[in-house]
Amino acid sequence: MPANFVTIYTFNYPHQAMVITGRLDAEGIPYRLIDALTIQSDPLLSNAIGGVKLTVQEDYLDAAKEILLDSGLPKQEYEVPFSGFKKWSDNIPGLKSIKTTEFRLLAVSGAVVCALLVVLYFFLEA
Repeated sequence: MPANFVTIYTFNYPHQAMVITGRLDAEGIPYRLIDALTIQSDPLLSNAIGGVKLTVQEDYLDAAKEILLDSGLPKQEYEVPFSGFKKWSDNIPGLKSIKTTEFRLLAVSGAVVCALLVVLYFFLEA
């Protein structure tokens, strides 16, 4: 089963993330730097694409946040996206087989749009 990665911090440039990633490596916490290579090749894109996103595996979230707090970085608030939706959608038959939350959200959104179109069709026919 693929691991879920969660964004815990955003840096303007990749070199700013190197100290933190060194600490994460030392602690054995799996992480990814999203958009780091893009910003290295063109630093002016940093603001346009939202900077370098540091993501860690959801299982290691608390340990990674402790490292961020110890490092003295300004606090940024990130919530696990759609965590309540994932728990809710686990109870719906058929959606539990869809592993990624984004695809579950897409499936529910599509079902809601179809239901609204059916209601609108019958409303306009009357």
